[in-house]
Amino acid sequence: MAAGRSRRFGERDKRLAQLPNGASLLESVLVLAQRHYASVRVVVRADDDLAALGLRDDTPVVISAHADRGLGASLAAAFEALQRDPTLADSQAAAVMLADMPFLQGTTLQELNCAASASRIVRPVRAGRAGHPVLFGRDLWASLSLLKDGRGGRSVIQANQARLIEIEVDDPAIHQDIDVPADLPTGNDPSQAPTSVESPPTPQGL
Repeated sequence: MAAGRSRRFGERDKRLAQLPNGASLLESVLVLAQRHYASVRVVVRADDDLAALGLRDDTPVVISAHADRGLGASLAAAFEALQRDPTLADSQAAAVMLADMPFLQGTTLQELNCAASASRIVRPVRAGRAGHPVLFGRDLWASLSLLKDGRGGRSVIQANQARLIEIEVDDPAIHQDIDVPADLPTGNDPSQAPTSVESPPTPQGL
């Protein structure tokens, strides 16, 4: 999900903020998603310049025409597009990854993927606190496509508690997003470097 305005970050486009390894936030999350998901869609705003964001011409994107209404509107655009896409007809789940969370461990994504199914909502938990990404089974996609407000997918999760599976993980990055410039790492701290573990990609990534 890369359609937010990120006003708290200031005048710079947060998606282009550089990490110590020289990669942008958006690039880092996209690479991580591509390592762990069979198919990835980048959700952007209607006025975005894809080349300026560093996206290749062949990068699959979803345009969120109402991104300024909040994350819920962008999720609705994304899941409406997924439902219409004939190449995803056999897909059973989709992971909602936020473009400002580049430090997720590959093992975390692998554990979530293993628990995903068409009827489940799967999310990571650490120390009793839920985090990201959240995987939504295909049975929930129609409800997500109807979202309108800025609360993201919380209303869908609250309405489907019986479907919710929480996976305990030892990964502080499930709570670590980049909201303001001060959140950016300044050195080569291994705990703040994008990580991955190669695994068979199964669900879809947003």
